[in-house]
Parts: sequence; C-alpha cells; structure tokens
Amino acid sequence: MDTTETGEPMGDWKLTEKRKMATKTAHRKSGSKIETPSVFQSSRRAEEEDFPRGGASALSPLEVRKIKNEAEKDVLFGKSSSDLESNSNLSEKNKKKHKKTAAAVNKLDGKVGVEGKSKLKHVEPLTFKKLYVGMKLLGAIREVNEYDMAISLPNGLSGFVHITHINETITERLKEVLQQADDSKETEMTSFPELAKFFTVGSLVQCSVLELEGSKPGQKKVKLSLDPKDVNSGLNKSSLKQGMVLSGYVNSVEDHGYLISFGVDDTRAFLPKSKLNTEFQEGHPLCLLIKSVAEEQRIITVTVDKDCHSRCID
Repeated sequence: MDTTETGEPMGDWKLTEKRKMATKTAHRKSGSKIETPSVFQSSRRAEEEDFPRGGASALSPLEVRKIKNEAEKDVLFGKSSSDLESNSNLSEKNKKKHKKTAAAVNKLDGKVGVEGKSKLKHVEPLTFKKLYVGMKLLGAIREVNEYDMAISLPNGLSGFVHITHINETITERLKEVLQQADDSKETEMTSFPELAKFFTVGSLVQCSVLELEGSKPGQKKVKLSLDPKDVNSGLNKSSLKQGMVLSGYVNSVEDHGYLISFGVDDTRAFLPKSKLNTEFQEGHPLCLLIKSVAEEQRIITVTVDKDCHSRCID
C-alpha cells in the first residue's frame, strides 16, 4: 500500500494524480508524444481538409481526374503545355498589336483630317504668275463680239478668244469669206461665221492658255483657245472612254446625224439626229458626252443632252 512521506496511507484520488504525473514524466524523457483524444483528432482533420497545409491539394479526386484527362487529350492532339503557353503569349501579342494598330489608325485619321483642313485653308488662288502656256481652264463667257469673246477665269482673271481659235472649220470659212471679198467675180458668197450663233453669255467653256502678254498691271493679257486640238491635247484614240465630257465641233453633216471631231488624230464620233431638237451647221462648237465606245474606238457615240452633262459634272 502506497504511503505518504510521513508514512500515512494515501487516498485513491491522490494515488491517481501521482500516477498521471509519473506517466507524463516518463513520456517526456522517452520523447514520445502524448496521445490525444479521438474527438480532437477528428476536428483537426476537418480543419486540414478545409485549409490544407504544405503541399496538400484542395481538389477532390474527381476534379484531379478531370484535369488529368484534359492533359492527356492535349498531349494526344499534339498540344503541349509549351504550345498552350505560346498560344496565350501570341494572343496577348495580337491584342497589343491590335491596340497599337488601332491607335496608329486613329492617329493617322487625325493627321489626315488635320492635313486636309490645312490644305483647304492654304489653297493658293490662281494668279497671272501661275498661268502657263498649255494650261487647261474652265471659264465662263462674259462677252460675245464679232471677232472675239471675253472669258471670265477663276479668281477675277480674264482672257479673250479670237475667232481664229475656235476650231478649224470656222477658220476655213473665215478665210473663204475674205477671199471672196477680194474677188468680185464670185457670185455665191460664203456666210460669215457669227460667234453669237454658237455661244451665249454665261455658258461654261473649256479653254487652253495660248499666250501670255505683259507683266505690269493693266497690261496683262491672256490669250485663250477653244480649239479642241488645244483643249484635248494629250489625249489619244485609246484614252477616250465612256462618260468623258469633251469639247468638239461638227465636222460634217450627214443624213442621220453629224460627224464630230475632238481634235484627236484618227478619231471621229457620231451624233444622231433622232434625239435632237435643233440642227447644227459645220463648225458648230459643242460640249459632248461620250455615251459608248465600240470596236476598238472606231465607233464612238456622243450626246449633247444637258441633263447628262450636269450629272457627269456633279
């Protein structure tokens, strides 16, 4: 029977406490751990499942199996992790490139807009110094005289056209009239070509600069030509296309229409009489719209319809 240090018998509860203390001391010395109750162990396992420690996985076995199957499919179809990584990198690069391109386009649009505005603001007006021989201009008839016409040009400039620079047919008729006036034996006189029959004030005409005279204010003169040879210079047979508006004149009068000359070598056009409300004579200047070109520019049909002209000019 256990006794106390004084030799008295020890109670049961005291004996139990003493044994517990001895057991703990023995475990500490041996380095073994004290067993914990099962209740505390189960609660600790639950905490570890919710908050895994170290390298433990928080995925369920089903999720792990699904990821594994997807990885096997990628390997089966030749998609390695490096490919997927490179694809993601490419997509990122493409996004960045797209952003850069969009920014560049916006910048370019802004630049073009600014340049367009600046060009509109800095359009240089037409002056006498900028004119040169052969320059093509669009003018308006300001005055029609017997032997010449005054033409209004852009920016307040003006020029004049002599009767000998309308077209070849009018020039030939004028020569015939002068010759007949010198020869009194001629009984039949050729009619004088009156410019007022061909032109009206306010009409637009295509013209070409023929000559520039003078340099001081009040002495400057701009000689112009309405002759299709000068106005259409630079054109050839193959350059005539449907929809072009050109200056021409009546070269000859036929039964069903008129043969038209544009002043272009080896080129003639036909103007049918069927859709005309007026008649023309040889040498009559016309502004013509090419309606059709066929058989390698050998057959060219034209019209003088003002509505067609306005649509093409607009």
